[in-house]
Amino acid sequence: MKKTIAFALIILSLCSFSVNTFKPFNFVGKWEAIGDKDKGSGFIFDADGYAFMFKNGEKLGGKNFNIKGQKGDMYYVINQNNNPITIDIVVSFKDAKKGKKKMMMLVKIVDNNTISLAAADEVRPTKFTKENTITFKRE
Repeated sequence: MKKTIAFALIILSLCSFSVNTFKPFNFVGKWEAIGDKDKGSGFIFDADGYAFMFKNGEKLGGKNFNIKGQKGDMYYVINQNNNPITIDIVVSFKDAKKGKKKMMMLVKIVDNNTISLAAADEVRPTKFTKENTITFKRE
């Protein structure tokens, strides 16, 4: 009887453990906009957390970039616990007076190599619309 109770307790305790099957999406790579209007533009998210923006062959961002005499870093912050997922592209200027600028976006994962980003000026959008959403393909 004692063995049966002990065995039942072991089985019950094993069943109470849950396995976390959440696998975060890997955003690292070069993401180019699809569609005629935004073709040739996109983002690069590197494994060190730095972000780059590109358009028509020109690239801006990363660690210690320089624009119009201003030095800064461009990095990304992703929260995959939010629904929808959020991503912020942050530009942190070396000059403390300039501070930080953020582009706050929502992310919809279409497939392993396609994402849609919704963005708005100065605020995070609350939903995906035709006007605020661009779809990107990983190269």
